[in-house]
Amino acid sequence: MCLCCSERIGMRQSQVDKLYAGLKDLSEERRGKLEERFRLFQLNREVDDLEQWIAEREVVAGSHELGQDYEHVTVSAKNEF
Repeated sequence: MCLCCSERIGMRQSQVDKLYAGLKDLSEERRGKLEERFRLFQLNREVDDLEQWIAEREVVAGSHELGQDYEHVTVSAKNEF
């Protein structure tokens, strides 16, 4: 193999290495953004679930049903909470 071919291969290898490093940096940046969005999605889902749970408890708390006796009240409380 001649010296000029070896130099060209070395230069091309250097270019490929730089392109690969740039691609790797971009993929790591994208991964970070995706992970951040996923955490935000999870938080929003938890907030939605909590809001739904609170709304259900507000209905129970706002109910004027007091129960007929202690046993009825404790059974109702277990079922509703």
